[in-house]
Amino acid sequence: MDQNIVDSRVFRLSKLSILLSALICSPLYAADENSAKNKEIKSTKVVVTGSRIQSVNSLAPSPVTSISGEELELTGHVNVMDALMDLPSIAGGLTNETGHFNYANTGMNTVNLRNLGHERTLILINGRRVVSSDVGELLSDMNAIPTSLIHRIDITTGGGSATYGSGAIAGVVNFILKDDFEGFESEIRRNQSGKSDNQSDLLRFTLGGNFSENKGNAVLNIEKSDSEGLASRDRGVTGVRFDTDKNVLNPPQLSSYAPHWRYDIGNFQTGWRDGQLVDWSLENDGYRHADTRTISTPIKRLIINATSHYYLQDNIRAFAEFSYAKTNTENPSDLYWTGSLTSRGAPISIDNPFVPQALRNIALANNVTEIHYRGRINEYGPTGFEAERIVTRFVAGVDGTIADDWDWEISYNYGEVSNDQEGKDVHSLAFKKATDVILDPVTNEPRCRDQAFVDIGCVPTNVFAPFTDEATRFWSNKTTLDGKLEQEVMTASFSNNNLFDLPAGSVAIAAGIEHRREYSEEHPDSTTLSGMSGGIQIDGLKGEYEVDEYFVEVDIPILSDVYLAKSLGLNFSGRGSDYSHTGRNDSWQVGTRWQINDEILFRAQYSEAFRAPTIADMFNGSTRQVLSLANIDPCHNITETTAGAGVTPQQAEACRLIPGVAAAIANGGTFNGEPENDDVERYSYFGPSPDLKVENAQTQTIGFIYSPNYIENFSVAMDYYSISIDNIITGVGQRYKNERCLEGLNEFCRAVERDSETGVIHTMYNYVFNLSGREVQGIDLELNYKYDLIDYGSLGFKLLYSRVDQHKTKAQPEAEWINELDQLPYFKQRANFSTTYKYQDLTLNWSMVYQGSIFDNKIANYYNNHVDAQLLHNVQARYNFGEDSRHQVYLGVDNLFDQDPPFLPEGYANGIPQSATAAPYSRIGRMWYLGSKFSF
Repeated sequence: MDQNIVDSRVFRLSKLSILLSALICSPLYAADENSAKNKEIKSTKVVVTGSRIQSVNSLAPSPVTSISGEELELTGHVNVMDALMDLPSIAGGLTNETGHFNYANTGMNTVNLRNLGHERTLILINGRRVVSSDVGELLSDMNAIPTSLIHRIDITTGGGSATYGSGAIAGVVNFILKDDFEGFESEIRRNQSGKSDNQSDLLRFTLGGNFSENKGNAVLNIEKSDSEGLASRDRGVTGVRFDTDKNVLNPPQLSSYAPHWRYDIGNFQTGWRDGQLVDWSLENDGYRHADTRTISTPIKRLIINATSHYYLQDNIRAFAEFSYAKTNTENPSDLYWTGSLTSRGAPISIDNPFVPQALRNIALANNVTEIHYRGRINEYGPTGFEAERIVTRFVAGVDGTIADDWDWEISYNYGEVSNDQEGKDVHSLAFKKATDVILDPVTNEPRCRDQAFVDIGCVPTNVFAPFTDEATRFWSNKTTLDGKLEQEVMTASFSNNNLFDLPAGSVAIAAGIEHRREYSEEHPDSTTLSGMSGGIQIDGLKGEYEVDEYFVEVDIPILSDVYLAKSLGLNFSGRGSDYSHTGRNDSWQVGTRWQINDEILFRAQYSEAFRAPTIADMFNGSTRQVLSLANIDPCHNITETTAGAGVTPQQAEACRLIPGVAAAIANGGTFNGEPENDDVERYSYFGPSPDLKVENAQTQTIGFIYSPNYIENFSVAMDYYSISIDNIITGVGQRYKNERCLEGLNEFCRAVERDSETGVIHTMYNYVFNLSGREVQGIDLELNYKYDLIDYGSLGFKLLYSRVDQHKTKAQPEAEWINELDQLPYFKQRANFSTTYKYQDLTLNWSMVYQGSIFDNKIANYYNNHVDAQLLHNVQARYNFGEDSRHQVYLGVDNLFDQDPPFLPEGYANGIPQSATAAPYSRIGRMWYLGSKFSF
């Protein structure tokens, strides 16, 4: 390791240790008479999501939606992400049902607030950052969150950068965990669908108690779950497509690369089975992808959590948190495909001794010397891969109170992720050499044509018969991708709820410094590194950045107990950030709260937020793929006086100045930018983008809370929000990069390389740029009401409703805005309504999840462009046995009426054509669960 890096880390830790020592030691000499008062103050501290000021009197300027641990239990979900997906503001993210065909993130569960991207939603535990579970990115996996330890979940909308730093553009999800548990609790549960599949089991226990005369508390929680997943073939129609020419529905979309291989001899197509020619047709022999894909990904989880705190003195507390989460997933995918017209294979010469004589005769009759083939390697079974993701997190710190009013905290937060994947693949070169077979002139036995490969044990492979184990061992390749991510966060902060008095009350302040380091590395196997794994070459990833930040927040009371203002206050917060890879960036927020009386409170905030580029954005290794020249070069077909359609005069003139283009025009009058059969290998590379800047966002909310005195236990909150993002980090098309380069924008010219003699493009680089924009605005409504039935228990109601009035994007700065609202998955309206009845030891819950209608415009005017609204019903019953609620049994049903998902024969405008329904709708159907909890 570089000595300068070591020295800098030692220096940072030395500064932290000095500050830690000073803050710990300084109160040791305080008078004991303050101990009782300090302890009382300490007991009133709470975690306020959206604010660093820790006081029961603090109101965060951003609206907060909270879900209690009890409400979470009533959802009956094994994974917390499944419960969050029912919330109207959380419109997407990776789940067990959406991430199965995502190789980098398979098995992950991520939160996507406002459909602005899960990388723009910041996840916290107890107000502290959670390490990303995706190497090089900002994606926190909900599989690592222990559901049984959750005290509550707070969700805020937009404007969190000033308080928490980068990544909080869409908002913040903060998991507040129980930290003072006493006793023992165990739980066991079984979930399965109404069709007796998609089974999952959960076992967890929690043990905790006080020690050392109640000065300390320690809690241990272990949670284990196993979800078997669900195959696509086990549910209804999949992959049905719509034929626009015939205006009819067609059977599932089939692939010509099928388990029954097809052989092309000139213009003749045939199959070959059991030693004879057979007819081959796409309708009868084609491959249906749904036969091997999954709707729900199989996942196994093991989570271990331990928390502890200890009062060193009445006014000094040490605390620690440890978590270990291991997630194992399987990602069964398509049968491996190969063919002579791809980089995965090569044509078979008719002198190959394995060619059946009947096929050789057809080739001779058609005057061809090669046979082309396409098919699936059935011997592999479904390909895909297995992944193991381990997330380890450790937090240690000390907090306390000085001089009655000054609260302080120093903490160290370390997170580490290892993400290891393993699968099957074909070594492309070995497969080509093994299938190129001749007769050995000495032994008269088949052997590989290339002597160099014969010398290393090449096994002659017959593509006209099932593969032998010996052959597959020679050209098979075990693919691996090993990744690691580290995050370190060191924070020192203080707050004071009584800095000084104004006529309307006390001024409160919170401030601090924070240092964060992010490091990632990822290593593919040697075959993938060399480009011999299916023709794709991937380099490793290695990158690191550091950021030093300071933050401050001030709460200022303006009016108190005057006409039309029981209280009026302002909240200011700001953060300065200095990134090692992007430089300095500032964010700030201003908010106000105006409580007219005991019934009505108004609140509003405006903020400037940001998201810094990730390690993957700026330091990603190169990935090579074959480059197609079709329609990417504006210079194609240009002459001295004419150009192609859509080519501007400026672009045309720049084309004519390129030496190779100019030479072609001089020699033949026209430049051919799309040559065919010139035997030149051309590639595109995905690589690092070191010139990126941060994304910027402007967020604002305005709303009110109404709690009328004449209706006991009733409150309604409504908030308008608006989020506008500029400089979104995004990739762009090849032609777009060429057009901008011809217009003189050098940042795009570095993505284009042309042959110096011919002028033809030979390499493109797929960098990402700060280009696109996105705007979203809408209204959130939350209603709570609890009615006391006196001798017959209580009845509670909770409504969460979200209406989106605008969701639009543009791909480039000069592009037109595209309205995505009302198209999947951008719903105008979503809601969750829950009713809970409690009577003595019985609890009954009925919840309804609503998703509004949409208009799918992927294909204009087919018969069901309009998709009706959906309403799912979930119910649960819980009963406690024994004194002190020692034993609890519960039974629940999700999707009580077995509501089918909408039928979308071509997927949807932002989806995959091979899905018969879209990710926002569950395709599993009715789900039952039965559980038992024991505690003492």
